[in-house]
Amino acid sequence: MAVVPQRLLLSDKTKNVIDRILPCVQDGVANYNLAVDGSVTPVNFYIRPVTHTYFFTDEIRYIVEGNMAGITSFADLDTDKFFQTTLTNGISFSSQIDGTIAAMFTLLDIVDLFTLPRMEPVQNFNGPLIKKGFIFRLKLNGLTALNQDKGDYIKVTVADDLTGFDNLQILAGGTEISFL
Repeated sequence: MAVVPQRLLLSDKTKNVIDRILPCVQDGVANYNLAVDGSVTPVNFYIRPVTHTYFFTDEIRYIVEGNMAGITSFADLDTDKFFQTTLTNGISFSSQIDGTIAAMFTLLDIVDLFTLPRMEPVQNFNGPLIKKGFIFRLKLNGLTALNQDKGDYIKVTVADDLTGFDNLQILAGGTEISFL
């Protein structure tokens, strides 16, 4: 899990320190599945800590499930075997921290989801028939600290049709510190 600055752990306002996984949730809807059609109207998903907490993360995890005939391992995730590769508008990642919005990166080829630098395969699993699933971990460049009281978030915008997946979830692993 993420490393937390020592000065926050020593604060007399610290109430609880726990390891946590935060899901990426569609704005205004309790939907965790990014396998949506955002080609006409982009769909925003957010990773936000709960009120009165800081959330420290240095990784994003992807859970991918779908019909992937011919894919039996991480090595098979290439453009020759994957159901869809090129994206028209992409999947964009950005963040807002202390009121400053910053672009992180945009995926324009779905295979990039699996081949980005600092991407580590974690687990693969088989489902019924040709359904496959994979879990990946993307190490971020340094520690990202989110404070819900300041409106901080990580945003994922789906601007293409990703309904070819059965399930696409994005999660942030890290440490949560609650105050008050």
